[in-house]
Amino acid sequence: MTTLRCYLFIPLLWLSASLWVLPVQAESPGAEPEASDAQQWERGVLPIPDVIVVDQNGRKLRFYTDLVKGKTIAINFFYPTCVTMCLPNAAILRNVQRTLGKRVGRDVRFISLSVDPDERPAALKKFAQRFDVAPGWHFVSGNKADTDRLLTALGAFSGDKVNHSAMTLIINEPAHYWTRIHGLTPPPLQVETINQAASGALL
Repeated sequence: MTTLRCYLFIPLLWLSASLWVLPVQAESPGAEPEASDAQQWERGVLPIPDVIVVDQNGRKLRFYTDLVKGKTIAINFFYPTCVTMCLPNAAILRNVQRTLGKRVGRDVRFISLSVDPDERPAALKKFAQRFDVAPGWHFVSGNKADTDRLLTALGAFSGDKVNHSAMTLIINEPAHYWTRIHGLTPPPLQVETINQAASGALL
């Protein structure tokens, strides 16, 4: 599908995407320790690997410690040569970024995680530059083993970059609050979801 044809489908995709907002609550005090990984993920308690990633500016960062810990974040998934879902997904996040303004990088952080391991910073930056990325929005890549660990922990592993997850994952890390929405959810609803996550309010 060409980029142009992809954008022509956005209104229909937004309609279906707006129906997919899946709230996830924090773990209750009485949670059973024998819970499966899937159950733990849904409770927001499955550890996020603190692996090394490199961002579009060539900086080495620890994914959990430097990007996630203590913050409200929105994570989406892409790869730099993608010409279909990744482009409208990032364009929507750009509009969300514009609405949130200076809160991005201060109260909220965006992370675009490449599902294609070992992408060079130059490729990440070239993709990011299409979307007027402001400080606080990191396009990151890691090696294959670490990328697979991250995608599994985030509930987004597919094993095939072309069929990667179309979701945006919104997390209030201190509150153990995780919410999944479709990546093509219209910007106003994404902003609302981020605001609710930041406040710890249940959807």
